Order: sequence, then C-alpha cells, then structure tokens
Amino acid sequence: MDNTEMESALSENLNALTPQMLPCSKVKLREAMDYSVLPAGKLFRPNLAMATYLDSGGDPKKLSEINKFCSFLEFHHAYSLVHDDLPSMDNDDFRRGRPSTHKVYGEWMGVLTGDALLSASYQCLAKINHPQSLNILKFCTWALGPKGLILGQAYDMSGQINISINDLLTTHLLKTGRLIQCSLVGGRALSKEHMGLTELKKYMRMGQSLGLIFQLIDDLSELSESKIGEHEKEINRWVDYPEELFVILKDQLELLNRLCGPHHLEVKKVLSKYFQKMKAIILDGQQNIKNHLGQNQKDLIPVVELLERLC
Repeated sequence: MDNTEMESALSENLNALTPQMLPCSKVKLREAMDYSVLPAGKLFRPNLAMATYLDSGGDPKKLSEINKFCSFLEFHHAYSLVHDDLPSMDNDDFRRGRPSTHKVYGEWMGVLTGDALLSASYQCLAKINHPQSLNILKFCTWALGPKGLILGQAYDMSGQINISINDLLTTHLLKTGRLIQCSLVGGRALSKEHMGLTELKKYMRMGQSLGLIFQLIDDLSELSESKIGEHEKEINRWVDYPEELFVILKDQLELLNRLCGPHHLEVKKVLSKYFQKMKAIILDGQQNIKNHLGQNQKDLIPVVELLERLC
C-alpha cells in the first residue's frame, strides 16, 4: 500500500466515522467538532499506526479494528490542537491555513469542542474488538493522561520547558512523543493476538526517538518564517542550544534507523514523505532560520544531510 492509497483510505474512514461521534444539537458543537477534524490534516500518526500494523503482519484485507484505532489517534490529536490554540494556552489564531476553532466559534466553544473530541477519541477505542483491546486502552490512557501528554502540556505552559535542555527534551517526549508511541504500539498490538514485553519496549523506544526527531525538526522549520510569534520565541530552543540539539538530533536519528531495521518498509515510507517535506521547508527558509539564530547562526547543511538519510 503506497502513501497515497493509505492516506485516502484513512481519510475515507475518518469521514465515515466522524458523523457517528458528533452530537445532534441545536447549538454549534457538532459543527465545531466537524470543523476541527475535517478535512483531515497530514494524518501522520494514523499513517504510522497503519504502517506499523502492515509491517508487523497485519492482514491488509481486515482493517476494521486498525481503522478505529487510527480514528482514535486523529480525534485525540485534533482535541490537543484545539486546546493548544486557545487564548489561555498558545493563543494561535490559525491552524492548517484557516482560523483556529476558537476564532470561528468562540473561546468557550473551543474548550468544549476539545473536551468533546477527547471523549470521542476514547469512544473509538471502545469500539475496537480485539484480544489486545484492554492493553491498548491501558497504554493509551497512561501515555496521554496526567503522566503523559497532559503533563507535557503543563511543562510547556508553566515555563518548565525553558528551565534546561533536559526539561525541553522531557516536554517534547511527553507532549509529542507519547501520541507517536501510541501510534506504533497500537499498530503493532492490533496486528496479532499477542505482543511481548520486549516488543512493547522496542516500539516505545522507537516512538520516543521519533517524537524527539519530529519535534526538533518541526521547531527548526518554524524558524523558516520571516516572523515568528511570541510564544514560539519563548519555547523554540534552537536559538539557545543549536550545537546540543544538532547532536541530539543526529543521535536519535541513528537510533531510529537501527530500531526500524529492514523490516519496517511501510513505516519508512511514511517517514520519508514527511521528512522530504521538512527538508524542503528548511532549505527554502534557511536564510530566515539563520537570521533567527543570530549569533548562534549555524550551517544547516548537516541538518539537511540528516533529513536525506531519513528520506
């Protein structure tokens, strides 16, 4: 299954499942939820889950349960973005090239829309009928709850992210890495009836490494714009730690390559498409990036070379 086929199938499933999750009401909650989820974004996490499922021997003709899991990931990601954009958090007016949910429907509706999408995401998990269903639920609630993604949000908003480079990495692992870990662990768990502890640890480590790589490259790409927001200036630590973050990026990339090995061809396709896009953004905006780095100006060619290894 190529990337286009996979994304098309995931989008069709999300379009079909979304109406089942939305309320029938006289207020605009249904409309706001629909606006926040559709049309689907990059589907990076659902694509990872589906790719892991296929790489692990999952039946490509029996996608019902993995589709539900992929929808869970997209609903959950959408909830986190809606809340991220709120005035009390990142205060972003735009998301995916159009006004953020709270800019269209108001702040209180933005809060409730995020809450509703969070609840709907777990409805998707509850629909999964598989021997690993309970284990997947336990893992996802741990990874995305107050010991995981939500704690990462708290690190970000409280300013703890800015205390040290270790706090920065912890925030990235929690806020970004945990949902990516869920994508990989869930995709593997649904491919067969049993998953041992050794495999669980491997996919958790892959997700942790990919989460760091994803966020570090994403942060670097944010500097490709001529102007960046105040919140981005506060949390983007490439300006403060360019040498250290490059070393971390290199180390994590090498680790991810080892963990993927020769058996994760579908996962590598997903990664290749994403990092090709990021490489183009960084190359196109390299002068802006250097301007934002100021006295810490850094040659970006080594970073681009690392991205080419992922592609």
